[in-house]
Amino acid sequence: MGKFSSIVLIITLGSILKGWTVPEWRTGWLALHDLDGVFRNTKILQAAKEFLEINPKPPTVIKAAIPDILEKTPKEYFDKSGSFLKDKVDFGYSKLKHIPSLTCYMKPEACTFLWTELDLSCFVDINDDQEFCEKLAKEENIVVLPGEAASLKKTNGVK
Repeated sequence: MGKFSSIVLIITLGSILKGWTVPEWRTGWLALHDLDGVFRNTKILQAAKEFLEINPKPPTVIKAAIPDILEKTPKEYFDKSGSFLKDKVDFGYSKLKHIPSLTCYMKPEACTFLWTELDLSCFVDINDDQEFCEKLAKEENIVVLPGEAASLKKTNGVK
């Protein structure tokens, strides 16, 4: 992209969560390549900070790990992990279609989870998503997160 920077502004977004498959590490960056200083006269940066709820002080553990993560990850990692995750999402989505009590409305294209809605009327002795997750872990050794863990209160969904 650098070869275009003399004729256009370049905004680059990245994150540890997506690129390196580290769930819940919501640490990312916004880089601007602006040779002429066009962004100085706009409110783009302020709007991005407000929209993304940017916290300039990520946890120390993450700050310490980022240099090695960025510098030492081979390209093959991205090829393999992308293919692996796509295969798992495709598999999970195809299986969920055949379970009447679980609904995944859309197959994700750029995430590491399937958001699934529960039809609690199909279950005996399960009152909410948290109880479903606990019983699934105990009885089937499958761990999923209740909707509340993903900041989605009262949804009866799992992640």
